[in-house]
Amino acid sequence: TPNPDVLCNQHIKAESLPKYVRETFGINKVATGHYARKISCTDQSGRTYYKLLSGVDQNKDQAYFLCQLTQQQLNHLEFPLGNHTKERVRVIAKDLGLDFLLQKRESMGVCFVGKRRS
Repeated sequence: TPNPDVLCNQHIKAESLPKYVRETFGINKVATGHYARKISCTDQSGRTYYKLLSGVDQNKDQAYFLCQLTQQQLNHLEFPLGNHTKERVRVIAKDLGLDFLLQKRESMGVCFVGKRRS
């Protein structure tokens, strides 16, 4: 059975959302709140491709939930939290006066979109 988070990430967060942002605002990248990283590599023919990596915070790593993303999808996504621990992100949020984020309940993974048509 496919994991609903994997499907949500693949179809909504990595496909529909970046497409909407590109078409509406002319912006080619979307930053997500996933604790994952990507690196840009070049193959022998000079083509660029991306490798998805675990986040540095092994307790929060979410690379597994992004495993079905295509190269095209990875091209349009950034994972700024992947290089930080959850605790560091909380300190940054506090320093920026984003205390309301510290009060939010932590998501346990269920797709934020909710029920959708097949």
